[in-house]
Amino acid sequence: MKWFQQNRAFGTFLIGFGICALLAVALLYWRWSAWSGAKQAFDQVATERNRLTHLDPFPSDANYRKLQDYIEKYRVALDKFKETLKTAVVPAPPLAPNEFQSRLRLVTIATMDRARVNNVRLPDKFLLGFDEFATTMPAFARRTWSFTDSDTVSNYRAKSSDSEAKRHACANVDRAQHCRCHF
Repeated sequence: MKWFQQNRAFGTFLIGFGICALLAVALLYWRWSAWSGAKQAFDQVATERNRLTHLDPFPSDANYRKLQDYIEKYRVALDKFKETLKTAVVPAPPLAPNEFQSRLRLVTIATMDRARVNNVRLPDKFLLGFDEFATTMPAFARRTWSFTDSDTVSNYRAKSSDSEAKRHACANVDRAQHCRCHF
């Protein structure tokens, strides 16, 4: 202890150095243990990955039969749902041969008026994508087509370009394959 009293700066330096060395050793041990845990987890995952890459990718016969059973049950349930849905759909009233063209003309006029009010310029011969039906009766009209409300078609937002207005109007007319718009 006499040397500490005689050389106080050097003693303080040695004590500080010892504390720092102990902290460094503790820090190194802490990081080494974390690294070894991570390395062990990585080795396990790498081993599992290698095992899975060398396995046969095809399912076993039992799993394949189970999957086929699930698919068959899904198909049966889907067919049953389709039949239930068919009974819930209200059939469209039959149209006279000229009624489709007259309703198309009325809806086209209402659409053009609404576009004019909203300052949208439509093409000269704008028939909502039903150009070929302006003079001839469509085959599907007797079965499924019905314009029950002229606002259904003309209730679109006519605030965009011509092709967008035409596309939106056509989407409101019928969301199925009956709409023959080409953009």
